[in-house]
Amino acid sequence: MSHATKNDSDPKSSAHISSSEGASSSFAHVANTKAACVPWSKLPVDCRKDIVTIRFEKSKQGFHIHKGVLSFWSDYYRGMLNGSFREAKEKTLTSDEDPYIFTIFESFCYTNQLTDGAVTKGTDLLFTTLVRLWIFGDRVIAPALQNMAMTALMEKSVTGNVVPIERVMYVYENTMPRSPLRRWFIDRIAHTTCVQSWLSEHEPWWNEEILKDLLVVSSGLNDLDREQNKLPAYRMGCYYHVHNEGKSCDQGQLSETCVLRAWIES
Repeated sequence: MSHATKNDSDPKSSAHISSSEGASSSFAHVANTKAACVPWSKLPVDCRKDIVTIRFEKSKQGFHIHKGVLSFWSDYYRGMLNGSFREAKEKTLTSDEDPYIFTIFESFCYTNQLTDGAVTKGTDLLFTTLVRLWIFGDRVIAPALQNMAMTALMEKSVTGNVVPIERVMYVYENTMPRSPLRRWFIDRIAHTTCVQSWLSEHEPWWNEEILKDLLVVSSGLNDLDREQNKLPAYRMGCYYHVHNEGKSCDQGQLSETCVLRAWIES
C-alpha cells in the first residue's frame, strides 16, 4: 500500500446535500437539484441555442458555451444565466475559477468524459485534479461532474493501490462536514494497515477534525477489515455519489465500477 505524491494545490465549497447512512451500494448522499446527477445523461435537443461567455479574471481567458448546456449540468450557472442578474442579460459571467478545471468541465458537458485534451480518460488525470473537479462541482452544484470525478478517483486509487493522503487536508479545507469526498478519503485511509505509520510520519497532513473522523470510522473496524487494504464491495457503485431522490447511475454504464468490483472481490 502506498500514498500518492504531492503535485499541486488549490480553491472553497458549499454544501447542497444531505447524508443517509446505509450498508448498500445505492447512493448515500441525497441532493435536491435540478441539474443532472447521472454522468451519462443525454443533453436536451433544444439546449444548443444561446451562447454565453465565461471570462476568467486571473488568466483573462474566455470560454464560449451554450447556456442550455451549462444550465443542464449546473444549478449555479442556471441561476446566474437565467434569472434577473446582469450576467443573464449580458450573457457574460466573470469567474475566478481555474480555467484548467473549467476546460475539463466544459468537455464533460458535451462528451460525458473527463479529459483535458491531453488525456482520454478520467483515471489518467492527477489525483489532485480529480479532487479539484469534485470540489468545483460542489461549488457550482454539478452533481454529475462530482460523480464522474468520484468514480475516477476510486478506480485510480484501486488500480494503483494508492491512497492520496497528501490531499486530505486540502479536501477538509474546501468541503463541508460529512461530504461524500471527505467520507471516501476517511474510509479509504481507515481500511488499510498503514494508518499508524502515516499518522506518525506525516503529522502536518492531519488536523483535529480529520483525526476525529478517522477515529470514529477506525473504531468500528476490526483487524481483518484493515488487512484487506480495500473498501468493502458494497461501497462501490453510487455509495459516494450525489444523487437526487430515486436516481442512481445505470450500473451497465459503470465500466469503472465493474473494474473496482473485480479487484475488490478478488
